Amino acid sequence: MTADVKEPPARPLRRRSASGWLLVATALSACGLVFWSAFTTVRALVGAADVVTISQMLERRTEKSPDVDPDLLDKVAKDQNIDELANSCFGVIAKAVLTYRIARFDQAGDDPRLKDERLTDVERAATAVLRCQPLDGNAWLILARIADAKGKPPEEVDRLLRRSFWLAPAEGWIIRNRFLALAPRIETGQTALASEFSLDAIRIVRHFPIKDVSELYIAQGPKVREIMAREIFRLRERRRDPIIRLVDQLGVTVRKPSEP
Repeated sequence: MTADVKEPPARPLRRRSASGWLLVATALSACGLVFWSAFTTVRALVGAADVVTISQMLERRTEKSPDVDPDLLDKVAKDQNIDELANSCFGVIAKAVLTYRIARFDQAGDDPRLKDERLTDVERAATAVLRCQPLDGNAWLILARIADAKGKPPEEVDRLLRRSFWLAPAEGWIIRNRFLALAPRIETGQTALASEFSLDAIRIVRHFPIKDVSELYIAQGPKVREIMAREIFRLRERRRDPIIRLVDQLGVTVRKPSEP
């Protein structure tokens, strides 16, 4: 005779409390946020790598190889994270975005609407650099040139140029760009930075390659030439004479100005 085996009674399903479901939902949300953060970080890093690559291409380009990979430019142009990268406060990336924005402005051609739009992009990128690196003399110079292009008051342009002068006084490539930005204003008398300009002119005449000094001299108007000539004639013979000879070969005479 077989004994009856009683099955244990089924355990009733426990209902999860509201707080339990809240904990589960919170955990799932946290996992989702971590995943999304990781995804966006990877995507941002890829975008940053592309921007830095373009920046390096632009800095290395020569007359023989003046262009940047157009497919890469188009790819970055479509990147929605470009402004986010500019505001990242990573110096190399923020400056690379600024270089990229300037390149895009140069590609705008004669389309006034596109030029205005891309000039605003350059302004925003330069401002982003200065937000985290306020001692960047080149970014201040770029803002000064934009202010000049937009017809801002001369005092505002001078204020930005002065910051560039005091924050990047002896960086050769910035000196050159600042000299070229200020020279037309010296000719028209629209600046109060004549003494700062003269210091940049002195650095150029004394320390730049002779070919660069000669070409810069020839490209200027009479007031700027006089400032440069005054310093040229203060040089020692071994530097002064080659500059004067080269300028003469290019069809211009360096005239000795009267001392003030």
